[in-house]
Amino acid sequence: GSASTSTKDSSSHETVTMQAPALAEARAGLSRCGELFARHCQRCHELPVASRYSVEKWQRILPAMARKAKIDAMTQDSIATFVLAARAEGK
Repeated sequence: GSASTSTKDSSSHETVTMQAPALAEARAGLSRCGELFARHCQRCHELPVASRYSVEKWQRILPAMARKAKIDAMTQDSIATFVLAARAEGK
């Protein structure tokens, strides 16, 4: 059988099942976001630990750093996706 992961969708309260290929694609996308985080942020400083700051603090930090590093909006969004996911996992 194929592996799947079930999660609750809080807006509809229905169980959403993510099949293995979709889960692998999501993880690959998150990995690409992490690569952008490392590539752009390490140019100027050591990589911060995502869980060190609150979501609200990251929402202030990321736009400021993106301006300094001249990062476009799409790349900034990808980095934010990675940072907030890593923070949620306690990394």
